[in-house]
Amino acid sequence: MFRRSRETAPATEAEPEPLPGPSGLQNSVAAGVDPASDAAAPDDEGSRGIPRRGRGLFSNFLRRARKMFKSGEPAPAPQAEPEAVPGTSGLQSLLNADISASKFAASRGNPKAIYGFQETLAKGSFGVVQKAIRGSDWTEVVIKSGSKPVNDSYIVVPGHPKPLYREVALLVMLRRRPVCPYLIEMYEWFDRGDSLSIVLEYPQPCVSLKEFISVEKGVSEDITYIIMRQLVKAVIYCIKRKIFYQDINPRNVLVNTRNPKPKVKLIDFSSARLLDNNGYDSRTYTGAVHFQPPEAFGMPRYHAIPTNVWSLGILLFTMLMGRPPFLLVKDVFAGQYWVPPSLDDRCKDLIGKCLKRRPEERLTLQQISRHRWMSSLYRWALQQV
Repeated sequence: MFRRSRETAPATEAEPEPLPGPSGLQNSVAAGVDPASDAAAPDDEGSRGIPRRGRGLFSNFLRRARKMFKSGEPAPAPQAEPEAVPGTSGLQSLLNADISASKFAASRGNPKAIYGFQETLAKGSFGVVQKAIRGSDWTEVVIKSGSKPVNDSYIVVPGHPKPLYREVALLVMLRRRPVCPYLIEMYEWFDRGDSLSIVLEYPQPCVSLKEFISVEKGVSEDITYIIMRQLVKAVIYCIKRKIFYQDINPRNVLVNTRNPKPKVKLIDFSSARLLDNNGYDSRTYTGAVHFQPPEAFGMPRYHAIPTNVWSLGILLFTMLMGRPPFLLVKDVFAGQYWVPPSLDDRCKDLIGKCLKRRPEERLTLQQISRHRWMSSLYRWALQQV
């Protein structure tokens, strides 16, 4: 800069060296300068230099910063931003236990813009189930769509600000780590105001256990053992997550037939409920009638674990015999069924202890998993499933 008078121009002060460390430390320089003097400074710094008050504050800040670095105190490390959730709409595969349930809010947008809908797999009072292809990666999924349910179908999930549709809420609860490989996985869901759509995994190749039993005309004891182990683990997992799955039957079990040792998935949580140690009104039972325990017929209330044990006993018998043990309600109360003499005695014992008429006399789920037929040494190789 130039001046006409003989007055010597003030020497230009050297700019301070940039401070090491995160940008948050350097940006705090501006916070130490008086906003009024900063606003009064002209754009041409050379015409007036740095204001006196600003220089003082700036020098004080530099002294404090030098002391900090001389003392060896490290600058705070910048916090890493959380990774984006994978998936088409950013809501799939939320399997971290630290993620709150509020992260499972309904996905935005129209599912028909994200997925290519294909054939219909099932229809009913619940709505429609369709196979679909996810446009982003061509993954096959199942989408269950239906009218928005009534208010009493909503429950509160810890950590979520608003009640969620019951089936969605329970599937959310099952997504917390560690997850169970024998339960169907929900990817995301859509709330369209007057309708709901739930996007689920589509294991392939698979058939329902009902179809599997029909094709095989009864399942071998070894294959039945493999399926039972997986289903018992799935039901125990649900109970630990405070969920009562009350509709165990062959239609609600998918069997992956790719390998000689089948893998199963328990599906359809529309009838599942939150676990209640006080039991449930028998008039509210919604499971398959052939799997309904006697107390749900003739007593005011029924309870989760004895009901699960009864249903697993019915399922075990059905897989081996190709039919349920009881065809009529009176047969349930009579407690009479026939098994062939050739059936393993340990298996007969397990069926009998699951199908005790009095619920308090039945095995527990843990006792089933430790039963002699379920833990026989000759099945050791088959346990690796």
